[in-house]
Order: sequence, then structure tokens, then C-alpha cells
Amino acid sequence: MFKNIIILAGGKSTRFFPLDDKNLYYFLGKPLLEHQIIKFLPFAKHIFVVAHERNCKYVEHITEKYSNTILIIQKGEGQASALLSCTDFIHGESLVVNNCDIFNETSLFPSIEKMKKTDKLILTAKKMTDYFPGGYLQFDKNKLTKLVEKPRPEDRPSDMVRLVVDYFADINEFIDVLQKVPEPHKDGVYEKALNNYISLVPTNYIEYSDEWCYLKYPWHVLTVKDHFLRKIKEYRGKNVSIDKSAIITGEAYIDDNVKIHEYSKIVGPCFIGSGTVVGNYAMIRESMVGSDCVIGGYTEVTRTYIGDRVWLHRNYVGDSVFENDILCGSGMVSANYRFDTDEIASPVKGVTVHTGHKKLGAIVGSCVTIGINTSLMPGVKISPYTIIMPHSLIQKDI
Repeated sequence: MFKNIIILAGGKSTRFFPLDDKNLYYFLGKPLLEHQIIKFLPFAKHIFVVAHERNCKYVEHITEKYSNTILIIQKGEGQASALLSCTDFIHGESLVVNNCDIFNETSLFPSIEKMKKTDKLILTAKKMTDYFPGGYLQFDKNKLTKLVEKPRPEDRPSDMVRLVVDYFADINEFIDVLQKVPEPHKDGVYEKALNNYISLVPTNYIEYSDEWCYLKYPWHVLTVKDHFLRKIKEYRGKNVSIDKSAIITGEAYIDDNVKIHEYSKIVGPCFIGSGTVVGNYAMIRESMVGSDCVIGGYTEVTRTYIGDRVWLHRNYVGDSVFENDILCGSGMVSANYRFDTDEIASPVKGVTVHTGHKKLGAIVGSCVTIGINTSLMPGVKISPYTIIMPHSLIQKDI
């Protein structure tokens, strides 16, 4: 058990457009932060959640549910500012984790426990053959010497990519080093301080080989959705109505007050939130559907994340992310596959990013209305509060 686990949950989520705060994104009816707190509670005496002013009210509603869980308001931007905000609250042994990194704690934490007897700083890394835009470990004769943040693909110092799972025998020692690095609000300052600290204390790393998924770009919602769907067990809530002609195969978590009408089909693993209606001849396959939705008759939802209060009518939605309060007219289709079979790319802040998906539908922000017979091309992103007129062909982000 660790004395403290510090969860960093104050990021801006600028690369997550057009979706909302990634730290509070809902999976299986709970925000990601709450899933993380529940997961870490057995491993720490105290959980500290560092949130920014912009999301602290929502975070407070979560942290107050759990004993020994404390909210800290972040001052400034970036991971360095987040740690500096902890100066007056946290002392001694601490594990720093990124809320949006999901890993198998039961395989990683025992390894840290063994190594902390001899090392004051323990980092975590995963071997990756493909390029990842993050921090890489650099070695000199098998000894960890520094972190190289976001090198060019051809300049990678190793194939070991760092996860934000950093163990400090004494967090206050590291904060003293961090305070000496200027402009803590800038990107990379936390990593600079880690490099300075590596040169001062016994340091080691763990090669982590288990599952790792994360929320960085909006299409990562689909990967995290799959992670949580793999964990569900068969469940039927209160006042659930399932017509005898409906077919349900695989694990399906069906929450309270769900109505599943004639000749519809659910192919698990699936999660269907409370109050949702599944219409006649509809199909939901390997998807997560939120609360108070209408999956109208003859609609197919496949490998998709659907938020709350989404209404679909004779639509096809494949490999897509639809946030909250979305209305789709009859005949709207979200295409998910290129004719040339190439990987689907997406522009993010003026830079084309490869998504890693050959099948990727639309990513639609909250409060969007889409008219009848509209076609959304693979990978397009739709801003919140957009109204798309009937018979539209959407080939670029809006």
C-alpha cells in the first residue's frame, strides 16, 4: 500500500475536441475519474485528486463520495503546476498517476512495491514498436539516464515509452527540485524536473507489458469503451421490459427502466443505460449506450459510444462517438470505412493525426441536430450545438 496516490485530473482536453472534459467522460454510467478512484482506493491510505477550477465543482461531487479522498485545486496549467499545487497538502511517499491513463494496477503495483525498497524514484514504461508522441526513456549501458519528451520518430532514444505512473519515496524532495525550474505552466517542465531528479537519487524503471489505454484524442473513447465493456457481467435492472421476440447474445448490462421492443437484437458485450428505449428491429452490437436514449426502429449501432439523451431514427452508426443531447433524422448514416481501405486520419489543431483506425465513424459533440438523409464521412468531427440541414454530405470537420 502507498501512503498517497495523486491523480492528475486538471488537463484542458484541447486535443479532445469536439468532446467535453475527458477526465469526467462517462463509461458504464460513471465518470472516468470515479472509476479510477474506486480502482486505486485499496492501494492507498489517501487519494488526492488535483483538478482545475474549470472542472473542480464536478470533481468535488465525485470525491466527496469516498472517504480518504481529497480534492486539491490546481493553480496554473500543466503537470508541473498540478504538483506544485500539492505542496502544502501532501508529504512523503507518493504515486503520481494521470487520470486518463488506464492500466492494470494489480500487475503493476506489486512490482513497484518490490523496487521501492532500494529506489527513491521509479518510473513506468512500455515497449512500443510504433511511434508514440510522448516521453521516451534514454539509457547509458542499461542505466536510465533521462527522459526525452516527444522526440522525432527518427530520434527516439529507445523503444520504451513512459506512462505517467511515477513513484516518489519522498514527494517533497521532488517538489523542491520542481520549484527551481522556471515557468512551471509550460509544457515539459515536469519532465525537466524529473531529469534533474534522476541525476540526484537512486532511480529505476518498470517495463510494463499489460494493457494500457488512454484518452488523448476523441477516437480514444472507442478504445476505452472496449476496455470497460470487457469487464461487464450479465445484468438486468429494475422495471426492464424485453419483448419475447428480442434476441440478446453475449454479456449485456441493461439498466433500470429499459424497454427493448419486438424483434430487436443486442449482441454483447453491451451496456444500455437507464430509461433507454430500443425500437423494433433495431440492432445494438458491442456498444455502450447512455441513459434516456431512443435507438429507434430499424437502427443499427455497432462498436459505438452513445452518450445520454441521443435519439436515432432508422440510422446506421458504426465505430462512432455521439456525445449527449443529439437528434438524428431518419436516414442519417455515419460511414466508417474508406473505399481505398487506408487508415483514417484526422486534423487536430492544424496537424493531421493518424488515428490508428481503419474503421472510424463520426465524432459528434453535444447538442447537435442532424437532418434526414445526411451522410457523415469517415472520421469527421462535429462541433457542439451544430445544426446540419437535411440531405447534407459532411466530408470535413465542422
